[in-house]
Amino acid sequence: MIRFLVMIFALLAVAAAALRWLALAYVPPAQRLRPAAVIVVLGHPANGDGSPSPAMVEQATLAAALYRAGLAPALLFTGGAVYNEHVEAQVMAALAVRLGVPAAAIAVETQARDTFENARHCRQTMQGRGWQDAIVVTTPYHVRRASRIFRVAGIPHQMAYAQPSY
Repeated sequence: MIRFLVMIFALLAVAAAALRWLALAYVPPAQRLRPAAVIVVLGHPANGDGSPSPAMVEQATLAAALYRAGLAPALLFTGGAVYNEHVEAQVMAALAVRLGVPAAAIAVETQARDTFENARHCRQTMQGRGWQDAIVVTTPYHVRRASRIFRVAGIPHQMAYAQPSY
């Protein structure tokens, strides 16, 4: 019986290692970022009480760091109230202000309900403000999909993501 349990645990460990390798292989390597006109931060659901979720905190923190590093003069947070009554873009924008980003450097798009709408609304906002290109901040597992959608939308962009701690 003990031999059987050891074998099961060994198989589970091998399966877990294989899944981790596959997950890491899916996330593209980080790029060296060039300056852009705007940093676009894609929405992620807030907690039920309206506080920023861990993913929001990591994305807003990365966006604020990129802003402070001088990679773009403005931030555009995008995302509506999709999973609860809290507007994703507004929650992240408020967090960015608490992180030291001037409110004057922040724009919000509050209507998007998915990544396709994020790209469409961002393109409209970017055209209206004369922003030609963007650094798009999202979660690691969303990088490839978001990049394809922004490419199809005709938005010149680079992708950035934080290493998740959650």
